[in-house]
Amino acid sequence: MRKGTAPPEGLLETLRQQVGKSDDWKTYSCELVTPMYGGGVKTGEVDRQMPIRASSIRGQLRFWWRIACGPFASSTEMFRCEKEIWGGIGKEGPMASKVNIRVICSGVTDNQLVQSDQHEYGNTIKYAYGAAANNGAKMWLKEGYEFSIGVRCADELADQVNAALRWWANFGGVGARTRRGFGAVMVEALSIDSVPDTIISKANCKIASLQPTTFALNAWKQSAEKLQKFRQGPGFARSSGQGNRPGRSYWPEPDQLRRDTGMNDNGQHIPKHESKNAFPRAAFGLPIIFDFHKQSEPNKAWTELLPKVGERMASPLILRPGFIDGQWHATALLLPTWIAALRQELRYKNLPGKTPHSWHSAWCRNNEIGKYICPKNTQDEWLHPGPMVDANGTLRGDDPLTAFMKFFAEGN
Repeated sequence: MRKGTAPPEGLLETLRQQVGKSDDWKTYSCELVTPMYGGGVKTGEVDRQMPIRASSIRGQLRFWWRIACGPFASSTEMFRCEKEIWGGIGKEGPMASKVNIRVICSGVTDNQLVQSDQHEYGNTIKYAYGAAANNGAKMWLKEGYEFSIGVRCADELADQVNAALRWWANFGGVGARTRRGFGAVMVEALSIDSVPDTIISKANCKIASLQPTTFALNAWKQSAEKLQKFRQGPGFARSSGQGNRPGRSYWPEPDQLRRDTGMNDNGQHIPKHESKNAFPRAAFGLPIIFDFHKQSEPNKAWTELLPKVGERMASPLILRPGFIDGQWHATALLLPTWIAALRQELRYKNLPGKTPHSWHSAWCRNNEIGKYICPKNTQDEWLHPGPMVDANGTLRGDDPLTAFMKFFAEGN
């Protein structure tokens, strides 16, 4: 077609049908409120030309649709309904999605990126960042980046798509490690006045939040600190130690690894935890690498804990800042998979002949709760209550995930 020549009317009509009129789309303004990690074609890297992709948003919406519109009678029924809306390949062949997504975003400039170790919360968020924090500084897209998404679907699908959008905007995000709060977005048009218990319970989820704080980053920091304290906090999940040397864990996994490997720091750390062969922290996501720091104790080659099948299990726990009732709150959400996570069968990566057990399987064999949460303090000869018990000696929950949610809601 020559420049300046109008296309035939028939072609224009075809384009209108394919692209849609502007008023067919619902557009949402979005802003990053925590830094985004990854999100590009290359793992762990920000794409400077197109940092936010429509395919990524679509994948997030599919995930949250399963939660928002579930539970389903069976996995077969869920996949059938999902394919009807979001498309996919089945016995009948490929089916196109009935939901159109588009992203409007600008390229990223140098001053919009920051190295992970130079971000103002780089060190305090390091625990949420995970193992990647030990592999050198990574580039994050800083909070404050703005973009828009457009969504179009048939009227009969609007309620389901809007529900998925609302869950994504309040509990999801963009990029990688969104379950630990990276890439959280503020979508004012989709913010919530409150979180009705009926909606959460219908989705088989659990939610907890802290008192409001001024900034989203502060809420994110609070949520990460709660997880770190529950799992590894000195004087709470482990003894205080001396100087920079970490104290002995009040969780049972390290002592079980000492039993399974026969390595115990030349007799200095004889296993004492009475909860044998229980790995409760596996429920928070896999893999886990237990780091003992000494050559005379189990080394990393033996301590990597994996699901029995596959290499990883996504955490059922989401931590992120939540904008509720017009204020930012540190928020924790347990996804419907939390029960299955407790029952996950486990394996060591490089320790043949040994079979580690999840919390659920170990607890079911012996219902004497105290033995699983009260390891002996060898210096003072008293039983430390452990992270699953509160200051009054009351069990926070029958399992580590429920106990964490109770601990989270207790505040500081």
